[in-house]
Amino acid sequence: MLAVFAVPEPPGGWDGWEGAPPEAPPGPEDPDPRLPPTAAELAAMPDTTTFAAAIVWCGYLASPKMVAKIPPADLRRPALAHIDSLLATFRPVRRNHPETRAWWRALLERLESFRALCEAWDGTEAPPLGLQAAARAVLMQLNHMSSSEELEAVDEEVNPFYLRSPSPRDA
Repeated sequence: MLAVFAVPEPPGGWDGWEGAPPEAPPGPEDPDPRLPPTAAELAAMPDTTTFAAAIVWCGYLASPKMVAKIPPADLRRPALAHIDSLLATFRPVRRNHPETRAWWRALLERLESFRALCEAWDGTEAPPLGLQAAARAVLMQLNHMSSSEELEAVDEEVNPFYLRSPSPRDA
């Protein structure tokens, strides 16, 4: 069978072969230059429900269909608390591989600019297009979506639960 696939016989013949040579050990990892997360950062990480509520709220803000259904003041009210929940979730994450670290850094930068845009929005009018685009960029990165059409296809009923600010974990 080996001859059919043109596999050459190893030096010393098949009877003396002891298997493939051992693989080279992996190179040293490129450690994340940030300090390890503090106990306060780890304690501030929100629970799963709070994180999920932040993601759904972000989806509301990113979708023109949902923005049309929700009064601007109701959409604005939980904005900073939900974005802070997302930041608290992702800030403590450390990665040792440059490719994955770049992905996390891009997400954190998007969340920071998203937060700045939300701070500038007073909630008296519909969210500006730049703010909606920032929410869409965050969602697309988190959901590994390749196009905003995937997000536009989602149309659901508004659940008022996601339009409240998350309560502190110990309350």
